[in-house]
Amino acid sequence: MPTALVNEQGRRTTVRKEMEEICQNYFNALFASTKSIPPLSIEQIERVPDVLGVEIEKAVRQMKRGKAVGPGETRAGKIREGGEILAEALSIRFTKYINTGRIPEQSKHARTALIPKKGDREDIRNYRPITLLSDLYKIFMGVMYARMERTLDENMPREQEGFRKRFSTTDHIFTIWQLAERCREYKLPLCFLFVDFEKAFDSVEHNAVLRAMTDQGVEAAYVRNRKQ
Repeated sequence: MPTALVNEQGRRTTVRKEMEEICQNYFNALFASTKSIPPLSIEQIERVPDVLGVEIEKAVRQMKRGKAVGPGETRAGKIREGGEILAEALSIRFTKYINTGRIPEQSKHARTALIPKKGDREDIRNYRPITLLSDLYKIFMGVMYARMERTLDENMPREQEGFRKRFSTTDHIFTIWQLAERCREYKLPLCFLFVDFEKAFDSVEHNAVLRAMTDQGVEAAYVRNRKQ
């Protein structure tokens, strides 16, 4: 938590409760939906394969050590120590989460940490919120992500180079460089458009994401799970 924050009226405060209200008001407004996108209706849901213990073990191995943790007493380190026996037990629980579309509310509880960016440290707009989830929930999401990743990757157009494993924007940069050189050589007009969306990830409409996942062929059981 910052040592001081300025509210919308320009009044500076160091009182923790008032600073929490400033944070809550700002991020509630930031994350509020601004578009009228109907919620996704999922009528038919086919059963997906049961979660395997090896999927749990892989998700645990991929978790970085020494990271800040969220609420919950079950830590990734303890799950590592539990080995195959605990992984198999969790696989049964995770399979139930997927097939019923219900995750326990306590698993979704999180802590929020504010990471300062450039600018005035007393301006809430200059902080990035980081949600600290429980290790158990992150492991579950790791399993879900691994299952959805292949489907999404196979349906992604080849032109999409950014934010993908085994892809690089180097080819695109080279293409732009070649275009610029040829246009300069032959004295042809060339226009580039660069778009920088403010708060891009914060302003994404969740219903639009769910529809995009469905359009990309993600199984309905996984999409339903993300609606919570």
